[in-house]
Amino acid sequence: MGLETISREVRPDEAAWLAGILDGEGCFHMSLYKRNNYPSGKAFQVIIKVSNIDALIIHKISEIYKKINVGFHYNLWKRKNPKHHDALSITVGGMKSCRRVVNEVLPYLSGKKKQAEIMLEYINWRLDKKNFIHKKLLQGEYLPERPEVIGFVRKLGKAKKDLIDPSTTKRRAGEILKI
Repeated sequence: MGLETISREVRPDEAAWLAGILDGEGCFHMSLYKRNNYPSGKAFQVIIKVSNIDALIIHKISEIYKKINVGFHYNLWKRKNPKHHDALSITVGGMKSCRRVVNEVLPYLSGKKKQAEIMLEYINWRLDKKNFIHKKLLQGEYLPERPEVIGFVRKLGKAKKDLIDPSTTKRRAGEILKI
């Protein structure tokens, strides 16, 4: 599936704002989790998550997510140390919901664009293979051990690596950062 915009209600400035928040505070994540009703006992998930101490930011994200028509949930992270602020996180999970979010923000992402592209590539691959994979899961095949899935996880992990080379980024003034 291409980069079509899913919602006509989300203005370009809202999509760009959300992309900026995801670039700075967000996470594009693929992981394994426990799923007792699967033969393997495990399943694979994709999530997009933003954590922040500013409830107004989380509120605005939720408004945009509503316009995109994706499900989401909140978590409150209470800090034990009174010097630290409590934080809120907002999470979108599921292949179709994450695909909608990525399609809205991808043209505006910069720092995490590669991660979002890899997630979108995995989601499209996974949804194209849905019937085949579901049948195999019912027969007991373990999806996360499939080479294709491992390849996507490795690609995403590689994209998350630090791009800054310490040998070339000592104190500099007025220069564009070389990566």
